[in-house]
Amino acid sequence: MLVSSHLLIVVFIPVLIKICELLYEVIPQKLLQHIIWFLESIGLVAIWHYLVIAIAIAAAMMLIYLFQKKLFSHDKELAKLIAKGLCQNCVVKISPDSPACPQCGFEQFHPCKHCNEMTFVYGVHCRVCGQLQ
Repeated sequence: MLVSSHLLIVVFIPVLIKICELLYEVIPQKLLQHIIWFLESIGLVAIWHYLVIAIAIAAAMMLIYLFQKKLFSHDKELAKLIAKGLCQNCVVKISPDSPACPQCGFEQFHPCKHCNEMTFVYGVHCRVCGQLQ
């Protein structure tokens, strides 16, 4: 999943270039020419290029961070494991009524703080009373 999110960002690089071209057309070209002229007059033209590179890198890192946080969060992955009937520790298929994983020995259930019924260890809500764990 991590590799696919990185590939998705790489695919969006041409879109980002088109957005930059659009901004270049929207922002008056005279303003950009004045900025470049000013940087040339004080001998800092290379800083303009480094600034553009830094902004592109920062934007790519922000997109990767957002993808990892929103799409691949730990809580969502654990919820998927529970829904598929997999061990919450080693991701092996287990029977729904099995109290512990036969592969790793991880106990799948613990008593709920509110109703004392057995609920999933990494579940967000109790499977009996629905209270937040």
